[in-house]
Amino acid sequence: MTITMNKNQRRTAVIAKSILAMILIFSQTLCLSAETETYKEDLNSDGRKETITAEDKFETQAQSIITVLGMNNNLIGRFSVPYRLKKVEFVDLNKDGNKQIIAWSSNDVLYTEIAIYGYKDGRLYKIFEDGSPFGIKANFKSKPPAIKIGRMTLNKEGTSYSSVPEWEIWVWDGKEFYK
Repeated sequence: MTITMNKNQRRTAVIAKSILAMILIFSQTLCLSAETETYKEDLNSDGRKETITAEDKFETQAQSIITVLGMNNNLIGRFSVPYRLKKVEFVDLNKDGNKQIIAWSSNDVLYTEIAIYGYKDGRLYKIFEDGSPFGIKANFKSKPPAIKIGRMTLNKEGTSYSSVPEWEIWVWDGKEFYK
């Protein structure tokens, strides 16, 4: 089912979305609690497990911080994702023995974010990051691994909202995801 809106309806929808987003951000900003999960994973197949902490922080904005510590708790690196962390996975995407960190986050209402980081030569590096209010699906066990990002359907008259999003497909080539 596709719903087509005129200019005034689109403007009203944009204003309503903006107000909802401000309410969500404001309500999450007021939540000062932090939840922390700790994982032990051998990310670079050297036989030693790195310590990965995932912490929801809401002091100034809704975000989650992932920190990776090596031997003697030395900082290897950290990255953040917006909103509340939903899941952290460790997957060897290219079957080389090195695991990548996959962080899923959400604002608990509409928006989902995925961030994928690798660890090589003593540092973290970003492999992929994207988000969508229309959903994200991933299959890291498929050959090759793939991510589907839901995108809004656009038409010549403007924006058209559909009950089924257009899926943008990203495929892993052994080094990066490409469309």
